[in-house]
Amino acid sequence: MRAHPVPVRRPDRHPRHRVAVAAAAAVVAAAALLAGPVAPAAAGPATAAAVPAWSLHGWSAQRWLADPSAATLTTSTLDGGGLTVERRILGLPLPGPFPVLHVSAELGFDGGSADGTTFQQLDNHVATWSLLAGARARLPVVSWLHVTARASVGGGRTSVRIADQGMTTAISDRAVTQVASTGLGLSLLPVLKRGSRFRVGFEVELGYQVTTATSVHAYPEDRGPAELTIPASYASLGDVDLDGWNLRIGGTVGF
Repeated sequence: MRAHPVPVRRPDRHPRHRVAVAAAAAVVAAAALLAGPVAPAAAGPATAAAVPAWSLHGWSAQRWLADPSAATLTTSTLDGGGLTVERRILGLPLPGPFPVLHVSAELGFDGGSADGTTFQQLDNHVATWSLLAGARARLPVVSWLHVTARASVGGGRTSVRIADQGMTTAISDRAVTQVASTGLGLSLLPVLKRGSRFRVGFEVELGYQVTTATSVHAYPEDRGPAELTIPASYASLGDVDLDGWNLRIGGTVGF
């Protein structure tokens, strides 16, 4: 973690209002798109049927933490998973061998955690979750193989817990975060019934996720509410940055 001087306790250490506004705007925008009608593609019915109007994605994921501040707490990958609902909104005709590019809106949730040890004495636990809204582009190479690209933004929360193996007490801190996520992947969607939009398939995606850094302070885990305790300042342990490359592997159901 990147160390910096010990600050006086901040009056508002969780800027929830900024993240809440950003997340709410993203969710409202996605909800409006999800509720809207699907614009017909310029291609024929066979091409339009290649991509379902609605899709549900579920996956497990690993994130390789790229920032040195995270390595102070854990050298493990951040393991977790998530769910996303996708609504196709329009099809864009393309020249050449690929007749149409499908564009969708999506709304999703993901989370993960990692454990580590520092100085062979401190047990560390890092956990994070986020709510994201964004867009996905899908290009059918053939009817059952699609190339996908996505981008999404939103907000979430990161928490850090550090415990001394020789003591019963621990310190913990948490903060809301702003998140941006991108990915490029492949989807295998075999046609189960000719002429039907219903698909069950497999997906793999490599992407990168950026999260605002979390400032960690030595707050006692068992501290009482701020209004019931004597005002005090706590040492800053530095910032934890959970940016990193993501590998997602999962399944999808479309209809």
